[in-house]
Amino acid sequence: MSEECLKTELDLFTVPLTQTVIEKNTYIEVPPLSAISETSPLEFFIAGTGEDYVDLNNTLVFLRLKITNADGTDIADGAPVGLINYAGSTIFSQVDVSLGDRLISQSSNTYPYRCIIECLTNYGKDALETLFSAGLFYKDTAGHMDVTDPAGGNRGLTKRAAFTNASNVVELLAPIHSDIFFQEKLMLNGVDIKIRMTRAKDEFCLMRSGAVAYKLNIVSASLFVKKVSVSPGVRLGHAQALLSTPAKYPIDRVCVKNFSIPVGSRVCNQENLFLGTLPKSVVLAMVDNDAFTGSYDKNPFAFKNYDLEFLAVYLDGQQHPAKPLQPEYGSGSAVREF
Repeated sequence: MSEECLKTELDLFTVPLTQTVIEKNTYIEVPPLSAISETSPLEFFIAGTGEDYVDLNNTLVFLRLKITNADGTDIADGAPVGLINYAGSTIFSQVDVSLGDRLISQSSNTYPYRCIIECLTNYGKDALETLFSAGLFYKDTAGHMDVTDPAGGNRGLTKRAAFTNASNVVELLAPIHSDIFFQEKLMLNGVDIKIRMTRAKDEFCLMRSGAVAYKLNIVSASLFVKKVSVSPGVRLGHAQALLSTPAKYPIDRVCVKNFSIPVGSRVCNQENLFLGTLPKSVVLAMVDNDAFTGSYDKNPFAFKNYDLEFLAVYLDGQQHPAKPLQPEYGSGSAVREF
């Protein structure tokens, strides 16, 4: 038999608890370590000096972007060019994060795909249309994903292109899609944090119709870091605990791998995808090769089914799911897959 309880309406002699361990929060702006150039990555350094902790979960990248002609001159009003979806994050091909002198992130040029897949699978319509619109997230229109003319049927591209029309400068604000930034524990003071953001090429970042080459320029960039002032008693307790044990930051590791399928091949087998720890979930996405490597005329996030007829994952020789996915898109028999 369960224990008796008291309803909140009758709890007349207690008051809510008051937290006093966090004294205040402050956002500071961190500039890049060096001047912004077309060929050099953006590098930020968050010094671990001082008494404040760092809230990585609420750290944001601020960008000011503009599109110009290849020679640096302003584009004409109504020029048929616009940014790819969620440009606040996806214009970077790789983001490396280091704590102290140790690299803790995956070194891979698939960062844009991690960003867009995390947005599509982890957040609902309300968040994507409000919070992530600050990073220029405007979904491409289904059935018109590869329409690269802003005047065409891709309403998402039309909205994004309006912000950069005639070389207007657009301001974007977006989170960093790295494992350590998606956990809620505060980073201890005394830990230096280094962030290196490598630009993707213009052919990947921009969608355009016609044969004119365009260039994406980062006018300015900075990092807004949330510093947290913690009470002296908590800081002292942490310092004493660190004498006997290290601080622990549980993270959900996200790994993005890419594979090429030869043209004309009807079967693709990938062996030993994961060694060691098994993933909680797997997301499979397929795109055209030239869209993946970068093409003005392709949408890098135009995921397609390519008439897939059979899909299964094998774990220690056992098939998952027990009945494989065998969609028939022509007849519309694909309810399990969707």
